[in-house]
Amino acid sequence: MTWQILDTNYEQAKIAIIGVGGGGGNTVQHIINSGVEGVEYICANTDAQALSMVQNAKTLKLGKDITKGLGAGNNPEAGRVATEVCREEISDLLKNTQMLFVTAGMGGGTGTGGAPVIAKIAKELGILVVGVVTTPFKTEGEKRHNQAKSGISKLMEHVDSLIEIDNEKIFEVFPPDTPIEKAFTAVNDVLVNAVRGVANIVLKPSKINVDFADVSAVMSQKGMALMGYGSASGENRSSEAIFKALNNPFFDSNEVRNAKGLLVNVCASSSITQVELKEILQEAQKVSQDGVDAIPGLTIDESFEDKLSVIIIATGLRRYDINDIQNPRIISTNNLIENVENPYVDIELINKINIQDALRRFPN
Repeated sequence: MTWQILDTNYEQAKIAIIGVGGGGGNTVQHIINSGVEGVEYICANTDAQALSMVQNAKTLKLGKDITKGLGAGNNPEAGRVATEVCREEISDLLKNTQMLFVTAGMGGGTGTGGAPVIAKIAKELGILVVGVVTTPFKTEGEKRHNQAKSGISKLMEHVDSLIEIDNEKIFEVFPPDTPIEKAFTAVNDVLVNAVRGVANIVLKPSKINVDFADVSAVMSQKGMALMGYGSASGENRSSEAIFKALNNPFFDSNEVRNAKGLLVNVCASSSITQVELKEILQEAQKVSQDGVDAIPGLTIDESFEDKLSVIIIATGLRRYDINDIQNPRIISTNNLIENVENPYVDIELINKINIQDALRRFPN
């Protein structure tokens, strides 16, 4: 893998993020409150009351003559129709945008039904579109899970990359007695870091200037994307930060080996050394395959003082579903392992599995 480091002056790209539905709107508000600069914020919702709570962002009331401002009633079809009738307003809001983040909480009505419509409109306008969505908790029921799955499938058809945050991952990060507000903030922070990482690379002055076309090449790899974030201070800050990023619960290092694009943003004060930057890029390189499009970004922010952060976004990942398999064969595992008296697995007996012999038993 070769890091593409460019030093090019270019017209600053316009980046926007639109939150669709209640969950998407909450995410946008969280990003605004986190101080991510240089991004245009939009909230679109069928719920007029929720829109009235939005601060420092443009708002769009979806399907006001259809839903009467009362929401989509957990019905994705109602969310879709309410968004479709606002195509002209959406196009006007996205005018001159080069890159758009579409964020939504999947499983409900407005976000699930409306996000794919907005993404499709954006693609028709030639915009680079990145979806950033959350999926329901298991306790939210089968209906919401099925709706979320369907919504994500439709959204995938109209985005260049999709970052999916599984809410269940919260339980891998926090103990069960963690206040729910803190847990939801942590999920939103993942989304914040995804937007901040891209915005930093594209919009902020950097010692490593990267052309928007190269960022676009990485983010338009068509598929799922994973994001890792880590920060640290002190003597070993670079190694600790990259370790945290690569071992983040939302970042599967094994899956990342199949990524087609890799974007790394390092943010630190001017105290960062060449050795630290080199270490971070080398460790990021280890988790990816040869030939991947890799874009590094270095943002200098003196407010970081002794802190250093690393954001990694891996793109172009394929999600495999059982329905993708052509002519599947059901293979019985009977008689592949020698019978033993002890019913428990004995690791020392693992060599009793003869893989070559097992494969010969399968019909062509």
